[in-house]
Amino acid sequence: MLRGSDAHRKKKLFTKMAIPPRVRILLVLFGGFTVHFSLGTLFAYGNLAPYIASYIRNASHPHSITTGTTSLLYSVAVIGQGFSMALGGWLDRRIGPRLTTIAGSLIMSGGVMLSYFAIKVSFWFLLLTYGAMFGLGLGLAYIGPLACAIRWLPRWKGFSNGFILSGFGLGAVFTYLQTIYINPHNYTPEEEEGYFTHPDVLSRVPSSFLVFGGMHLVMLLGGALLLVNPPAKGRSLSRPQMSNSIEPTSSIDSTLQGSPSPPSFGIQSVEDDAASARLSVSKEYDTSGEAGGGGGHGRGSNLLEPGGQKMYGTSSWTPNVITSLMPRQMVGTLGFCYLWLLLACGGTAVTAVVTMYKYFGQSFIKDDHFLAITGSTSAVFNAAGSLIMGALADKFNYKAGLVCMAAIMSALLLTMYTSVMVGKGMFFVWVCGLFFCVGGLFALFPTATARSFGSKYFATNYGILFTANSFSAALSAVITSFIHPRLPWYGYLFLNSGFCAVAFVAALLYRHRRYLPFLHRQERE
Repeated sequence: MLRGSDAHRKKKLFTKMAIPPRVRILLVLFGGFTVHFSLGTLFAYGNLAPYIASYIRNASHPHSITTGTTSLLYSVAVIGQGFSMALGGWLDRRIGPRLTTIAGSLIMSGGVMLSYFAIKVSFWFLLLTYGAMFGLGLGLAYIGPLACAIRWLPRWKGFSNGFILSGFGLGAVFTYLQTIYINPHNYTPEEEEGYFTHPDVLSRVPSSFLVFGGMHLVMLLGGALLLVNPPAKGRSLSRPQMSNSIEPTSSIDSTLQGSPSPPSFGIQSVEDDAASARLSVSKEYDTSGEAGGGGGHGRGSNLLEPGGQKMYGTSSWTPNVITSLMPRQMVGTLGFCYLWLLLACGGTAVTAVVTMYKYFGQSFIKDDHFLAITGSTSAVFNAAGSLIMGALADKFNYKAGLVCMAAIMSALLLTMYTSVMVGKGMFFVWVCGLFFCVGGLFALFPTATARSFGSKYFATNYGILFTANSFSAALSAVITSFIHPRLPWYGYLFLNSGFCAVAFVAALLYRHRRYLPFLHRQERE
């Protein structure tokens, strides 16, 4: 007779497997896409900023606020996202992706709806609701869908990350919905600096927070309910007692001895992925680099232990376990430093693009609906960048993707001011190209983290890496508030092109390393 706890575990396993694994995978991907689609409204901030600044100048405090100052909302949100993502990774390992995402969803959507009251009081209250609360909730809800998808599809990390993050990029379609709701009659800014004064536009700004906050709440909770980790039997085929920094792979012994592996319920587990990596070690760690990785190392003497010591040659050694670096181990590696620098510099330019593209367009384009269409179309390119670069990361060298995205983004920012002379057609193409690079760049970072430092602590490790984006948001806020007013537009664009150039160099210097300790067959026995 089963004890109560055993019966509960059996019932829980049966409940999880009632839905076929392939269907469950599709539901997890769809749920993650939906969650990130709502979170992606962050990319629509650049379209909303002129409306917020116009309302505060005319109906709230302080009356002297500028669009550049309101970019602090975006910066505070990203700073909050960066720091709360590490907490989200920690919660994901303890309470699961569903509850973690629900917690973040309630905080984020609550912050948006409370902004209805905050904007009527002052900008500083709005900074608390639409800045801090929005960012904290976003960070908590951001990591769960990615970590959950990687657990279901460990061999297609790039595709799963790219698919879910394409929803984040597509969230910029909220730009058009914002404009249709706030400025349905396409009024042009009455002031030369690009601020609206028409009462019909200003009166709709506060209520827009209630409308869109309610939409976010429905989408976030609906998507979160679809998130569930693979059942324990599918994730751990036969889990021996090992240290916390080791991912066990029980299927390796049975494979080496010619016996069949235990059933995997139709899914490819994390351990299966690790086993296949070790069985094909001669393919993945040849002198030309890792297949599907980036900047790999040669065989034998170039393989590293977590402590950085070189391993013996692989000819008389048998692969046994694959190491996932714990957060404290990861932050001490050179690879983490390069990735952090790459994200910090690239994120500074991304913040400039997201928050200021419409403000720049208003300097020579007097069509608010055209700017909204540009923002919405760029969302499609953002999503396409995530999908394409995520899929390519599984097939080819993802380091090359990081290098290309940084280089293209630097070139686009360097030449963007030319659109003032060429016209709004070039502005449209350049903004879409920039958002394609934004989507591609951010789709590659999760894959780089999981492949470089392992999947076991991915959620926490990626949250720590994302603190670089918090730094970039703070730096961008300083540049936008204090340096940008003293620079012409071409100087501001050149400066951000320089940040992308630094990111390009960091991507070139970054070398991918998989930490694979090898034990002698006699030691295993």
